[in-house]
Amino acid sequence: MASTWLSVPVLCEQMAVRSVPVILSILESVQGQYNARPKLARIVANDFSDRIPSAKAMLEALRTQYGSSVLPSLIRHSNYLMRVHAAGESIFSVAPDSHPAQDFLLLAQALNSPLALPSLPQEA
Repeated sequence: MASTWLSVPVLCEQMAVRSVPVILSILESVQGQYNARPKLARIVANDFSDRIPSAKAMLEALRTQYGSSVLPSLIRHSNYLMRVHAAGESIFSVAPDSHPAQDFLLLAQALNSPLALPSLPQEA
């Protein structure tokens, strides 16, 4: 079954933010080549730390360029995430009360929202 909507996780780092137009270009190519109609549901800011000024700047750049397509909720940086990834575990089994676990629950709620999913603004 093909997906109708895509969510794009983007690290709050300069190279990742700069790659978003490339991802969108690939999406357009797939739409045209395969007559598919997937649309961008949301951009998810990932590995965000408010202690890192460049991460704040990258989040602001995403929100400025893509507006409401960037979810207001984001996945915060945490050492728990590195540990669970390395161990092949779930954040919910290792640290269910951690910030990342809360962030993923909020993300799931946002993606399952009955509100209409926004489309990206057209680039000039």
